[in-house]
Amino acid sequence: MHLDKEMLKAYRTFESLENNLTQEEIWENQVLYKQAMNGDNATPQPRDQDVQGRARWDIWNSKKGMPKEEARETFLSNVKSIEAKYSERA
Repeated sequence: MHLDKEMLKAYRTFESLENNLTQEEIWENQVLYKQAMNGDNATPQPRDQDVQGRARWDIWNSKKGMPKEEARETFLSNVKSIEAKYSERA
């Protein structure tokens, strides 16, 4: 399977199961997806008043320098684990 199609399929699976996850787990996996697809965070840092935006930005920025392939592998592995844990409960 082409890697981008595999990522899209995994992201759809992730979205279908994210009600089972904490907000931090959701953000962590969303930024792994962003890192895999876009690379390092090049967006401006949100203001402190935007607490959620700032938290997501900080998590993505913490991945700075992580190769796209490593982010892909980590995201795909995480989604497989999430799916194995929660798909029977969904």
